[in-house]
Formats: sequence, structure tokens, C-alpha cells
Amino acid sequence: MTVRFPDFLIIGAQKAGTSWLHHQLRQHPALYLPEDKDFEYFSFAPHSDTDRWSARFADAGPEQHIGDACASYFWTADFGDGNIGFNPDIPGTVRDVLGADTRILVLLRDPVDRAISAYLHHIAFGSLDAQVSLLGAPDALGLIALSRYGVHLDNWLSVFPESSIRVLPSPAETNPQALLKSAFEHLGVERRPVADANQKVFPGLRRKRMSDGVWAELGQSGLERSESPVREMDGRMWTRLIGSGEISALVDALSEDTHRLAGTLSRIKQTHPAFESWATWPGPRAAQ
Repeated sequence: MTVRFPDFLIIGAQKAGTSWLHHQLRQHPALYLPEDKDFEYFSFAPHSDTDRWSARFADAGPEQHIGDACASYFWTADFGDGNIGFNPDIPGTVRDVLGADTRILVLLRDPVDRAISAYLHHIAFGSLDAQVSLLGAPDALGLIALSRYGVHLDNWLSVFPESSIRVLPSPAETNPQALLKSAFEHLGVERRPVADANQKVFPGLRRKRMSDGVWAELGQSGLERSESPVREMDGRMWTRLIGSGEISALVDALSEDTHRLAGTLSRIKQTHPAFESWATWPGPRAAQ
């Protein structure tokens, strides 16, 4: 049996809607994506299980375009944020295995919002104690590193032609149908609107963005207790997980890279109002 590898990849960023896009593209009859995502084959290549990875594409029809999705792929080792533990040259490995004509889809959301959402995600899934601050989280979680879109996009563009990469805003920051239209165009398939385009795949922890930081409702997974400030709102108890000072520090840490991203997107003519707004922070619009 001939083994077929993907024609296209959704490479991230984490917490920017990759699960949503994976779900939507799986509905298109001309596309085949395995039911699971985040296999992380290229994250650890060349020490990955090629047979198990490729077996996931065995049911693809002969005329279907094959895709795969892994939100960890939009990372490169080029800034010194610490060791995430991934393959330091994911773009080069993808090119060597799949070829430079592979279509790449990148979803981006406000990088500060992304870091906040990733922090809350790790708390909910038990990979981070809620008593550990966002800025004090282990480097291996990549809370800041994975938000450095400018450096990562430049590194992907150093090995893939501009025509192979389509950069899209997250479904939370644009019209979902417009996002899908652009994705379908990039993949060369007929546009097909979907009925559940506004559905969130992983809604995440319930939280509120206040002037003094980000608060999450107590009692959720990972938030059974809290040593942080607690207050009652809407008849429920909430704890402040991220203070306004931490958010300001996060903005400062990512500001230079966000301006770098703006320059790259302008050069490759893939600008969008959502991307442009990030270069004029004072901070994230919401912690969704």
C-alpha cells in the first residue's frame, strides 16, 4: 500500500483556534484530516513514530487533499526563552519530509491574550498549579515563547515560499466564514459555508477581564482552592489569577516581536485589522 503524507498543515498557534479550524476543515469532502490532532510528529522528529503517524492518513480517498494539525508546530528556537523540548528546526524538518510546496495554515490571536489563555489552559488540565504565576511558569510550557509570532513566522518563511503560507486571524477576531473562505482558497478547494462556524471547541475556564487583572471562577478544574485574592461577583466566587502588573510586563516582553510581525505581514501582503491592532496596544482587548 502506498503511504501518503499530508499536503497541508495547520501549524498553530496554540490557543488561537486550531481545534476549531481542524473541526471545520474535516467537514469538507475534498479534504481529509484525521479525527485526532496534535500528534506532534514534527515536534520531536527525527525520533518520532513514522508508522503510527502515517497510518492516520490511510483512510483518505484518492482525490482528497490530506491535512494534519498540530498547534505546537508554530515555534522555532531563536529567541532564548528557554527549552520547550521540541525539535529546534520544525520548519526545516517539515520541508525535508513533506516538501516546500506543502500548504501551511497559521492562525494567530492577540499574543498577550494567547499567553493568558494558555496559562489558564494549563491550570485547567493540571499541568500547572494555579498558585504559580503566569510569568513564573516553567519555560517548557512556552507561555511567552509561543506568542513570539514575528520570529517564528520569519523562520518559517526562511524555508517556505510566501505562497505556501497563509496567516489568518483566529475565529474570535474575525468573521469565521471569511476565515474559512481564505483557508479554502489557500488549499485550492471549493468554498463551503458551515452551519456551526461560531461554535467554540474548547471554551476554557470561565474568567473575567477586569481593570485589576484576570479573574476566574472558583470551583472549576484546577481551581478548587486559591491563595490569590478572592471576591464575589454575580453571586459566585472568583479568584484573581493574573494581576494588571503581570499583564503590563507581558505586553512589554512581546511588544518588540509584535512590531516585527507587523513588518513581516506587511511585506508578504497578509495584513488584517486584527493584526494591526496588536501593534497599537496598550494591552489585550479581552482575556477570552
